[in-house]
Amino acid sequence: MTLFRLGVAVFFLLAAALPAQAEDPSPAEVAKIQKILLDYLQQHPEIIVDALKAYQQQQDAKKAEQTRLTIAAAKDELLDDPTSPVGGNPDGDVTIVEFFDYRCPIARPWPPISTRPYRRMARFG
Repeated sequence: MTLFRLGVAVFFLLAAALPAQAEDPSPAEVAKIQKILLDYLQQHPEIIVDALKAYQQQQDAKKAEQTRLTIAAAKDELLDDPTSPVGGNPDGDVTIVEFFDYRCPIARPWPPISTRPYRRMARFG
């Protein structure tokens, strides 16, 4: 809601500071507007934090959507590749695709999915 307040404040400041005609603002008017905005942001710094959080959420949502689209586009390649090894029930209701880089020092210590307890459930394929 603070971003909304800032937007409304900027709108009214610009509307009040700019002349009715479509002229460029004078340097004095620009300086006055900048001073008002700077003062407002200094009095309410949480607006910047809120804006950064909103931006990060937008970026995360875009990245998640792109990841979803990429996986959806490669669904057949991931699930129906005849050269991929299959463990457990090949006709199971659930398919788990495991990505693993044996050269990665972070991933190497984690046990593969096939050794985890839920892997033994009959419906997993």
